[in-house]
Amino acid sequence: MSVGYASAAFADLTPAVESVHATVSAERSPADDIPSSINRGVFEGFDFQTSHLVGESQNARYWSVAKNDGDICLVLVPTGQEDFAAATCSDTKRFAQYGLTLAVEGTDESASFAAFMLPDTAAGQAMPPGLHAVSAVLAESDLATAQKGASVESKSPNAPAVILRGIGRVG
Repeated sequence: MSVGYASAAFADLTPAVESVHATVSAERSPADDIPSSINRGVFEGFDFQTSHLVGESQNARYWSVAKNDGDICLVLVPTGQEDFAAATCSDTKRFAQYGLTLAVEGTDESASFAAFMLPDTAAGQAMPPGLHAVSAVLAESDLATAQKGASVESKSPNAPAVILRGIGRVG
């Protein structure tokens, strides 16, 4: 008779990017390429072969990009500024719960805004007052609304709630 012993640690299982944002594994089109004028060297670890255009508004164009370490990122290029980009990233566990928030502060209030990328479990849901949908996975607000720091809980019947927080202090 032989006795075997197996052990595994499950405390910190991080979901794959595809499980919280399936867009990164979708077929790409030319629109999914981030402009070549952007200095990609400053975006260390970004896998630009996974970039996908997730929305376009009067403020900016937005892409999702996976990083080599498994994080998910939101990259924006402000309208009319093809040589400038900003990004924010998160591990997939945090993204699944909170999404991603990226704020841009311009020289005047009309050039200031915030963008929120939603995980797939919250995609396509109605936006609360102050936020407007740019696409199924992207919402925008003016910067003042985002700075209030209010949180919005988005519930999906088959998934955990997603809490979308502004960039201000919460609580």
